[in-house]
Amino acid sequence: METETLVWIIVAGVVVLSVLALVTALLKKRQRDRELRREQAGQLRFEAVAATPDVRTAAERLQHAEARAELAHVEARKADEEVVELTKVLAAEEAQREDHLREADRIDPDVKTGADGRHRS
Repeated sequence: METETLVWIIVAGVVVLSVLALVTALLKKRQRDRELRREQAGQLRFEAVAATPDVRTAAERLQHAEARAELAHVEARKADEEVVELTKVLAAEEAQREDHLREADRIDPDVKTGADGRHRS
């Protein structure tokens, strides 16, 4: 064999071995990265499971707050209805008082009133 051919065979062998070493190193790195991601995913799952009681507590607190808010809304609606009703009662009472005053003025001989029963000066 010629020396030049032998050199090319050696160079080709070195190149093939270098490529194989590079591919092997890349595969090992990829495997290490996958293992690392598996560990990270496992840790996240563990943390999520550990947080379950906190999530339940927050959900329960939310439900209680919603119930209190609904009760407050109901009470506010009742208070609004009471305000409307009491406004009507007050208007009726004031009207009745005015009627009584007009009637008193009408029948009082010392008070001069107009045709509408209102006090005149």
